[in-house]
Amino acid sequence: MNRFILRTSTKGYYTKLSKSSSLLKNNNNNKIQFYKSKRYASTNCNSKKTYYNKIRSSSSSAAASIIYKSSKSKEFSPHFFNNSNRINNKNINTSLLAGILIAGTGIFTSAINAEESQQSESETIHAYRQKLLQKGKLMTKKMHVFNANERKDNFERVAVFSGTSNASLAEDIVQYLNTNLADAKISKFRDGETSVQLGVSCRGKNVFIIQSLCESKDNANSLNDSLMELLLMISAARRASAYRITAIVPYFAYARQNRKVPGSRVTIAIADIAQLLASAGVDRVITIDLHSAMSIGSFPNTVNVTNLLSQNIGAIYFAEKDLHNPVVVSPKDGGINRAKTFAKALSVNGYKNANFAAFIKEVRPDGRSKRVLLGDVKDCDCIIVDDIIDTGTTLIKRSKNLKRAGARKVYAFATHGVFSGNSEKLITKSPYLDEVVVSDTIPFLTEVKEDINQNSKVVRLTLAPLLAESIRRVIYMRSTAVLTASNVGE
Repeated sequence: MNRFILRTSTKGYYTKLSKSSSLLKNNNNNKIQFYKSKRYASTNCNSKKTYYNKIRSSSSSAAASIIYKSSKSKEFSPHFFNNSNRINNKNINTSLLAGILIAGTGIFTSAINAEESQQSESETIHAYRQKLLQKGKLMTKKMHVFNANERKDNFERVAVFSGTSNASLAEDIVQYLNTNLADAKISKFRDGETSVQLGVSCRGKNVFIIQSLCESKDNANSLNDSLMELLLMISAARRASAYRITAIVPYFAYARQNRKVPGSRVTIAIADIAQLLASAGVDRVITIDLHSAMSIGSFPNTVNVTNLLSQNIGAIYFAEKDLHNPVVVSPKDGGINRAKTFAKALSVNGYKNANFAAFIKEVRPDGRSKRVLLGDVKDCDCIIVDDIIDTGTTLIKRSKNLKRAGARKVYAFATHGVFSGNSEKLITKSPYLDEVVVSDTIPFLTEVKEDINQNSKVVRLTLAPLLAESIRRVIYMRSTAVLTASNVGE
């Protein structure tokens, strides 16, 4: 048994000494020994006064401490008083049993709370998924960023506004955040001018404005109308003394016009739009899957740009399928990095044998060019990964090439489904494509939305949880690195 000697300090001040569940007992050498128990002791020193000292122990931490005070003596003899000088084993056993019961009750209560919390989260996710299905949207079974237990944030100093281009996505985002959209009145004069009026105070608040730069399917607004709405809403919030203004732009139009072709007189539209947003007073821009990551350099250094990528969510969706020898395919040279990111995310989420292939542009001596497939796709399930599906002609051609190369099934994943003209109907009628997955950064076409569940190969995967989590991290000044492609699988 370990023994310790307790001595006073030279200046006679308080001294502490701890030992697991200890008991003071007299020793022949007039020194103090420690044994298991929980008692009170009195000191009998050569000084004029006698001090009673309490040995304090805790059942949970199993620690005891002795506090005493002495003026001159460096050693003292303790005397125990509990109607007897002998140790009361019955009291000791009762104390130990009580401590065990308290600890066990705490563990049992924690287990019940954890189980109730998981059940509540499961019910919330199920209700959220059902509401999305009514809108024709899907959500992955694995909730990568969704946590219903954290939906109790205080958004008193936060205002979330929405433009008219993609109001459905904005509603899904605030539903995830367990809050409501702030009132905003957006209208047009008869001559076509856009009018914006924010219905709540913005003074000193974190203001978020959700607006995709795309055509509005509800009120027939053009892409440029959506841009003008965003600029005027940012300006209105700035004039209303907002603390910080963040523009949530799920689909950033003009991003494909990001370079100047030698010998031509063209504009770099992404840089021009960036300057307009900065001049209006935006502090931060959050977007999803820019056409080129280098486009971030078009913004001035006064604007913080966060480019979220959807490859991780898309990979989780396909990982939940029963794939046979999956191969991720890039339809062009510029999308190789994007496809590699998707393949990495797919391997992290269950398919460690996922391979990679790409269509490379080959220029012939006579100046003509064609796309050549690099990689083996025979008897494999192929997933074509791109950022935008516009006319759909490239997607249909690549799926046809893959089928001829021996592919078993051909899927496609793209973040933004623009679907210009009747491209979505052409994709649905294509015999080479089995399923095309796009996100909800761009709303449905009216005629397609009515027949969304009738033999359509196009599936909408919601990105509302991803955008809502990015908003939460901005509010609480947390890193958004885990939501970007550089940290896929973490």
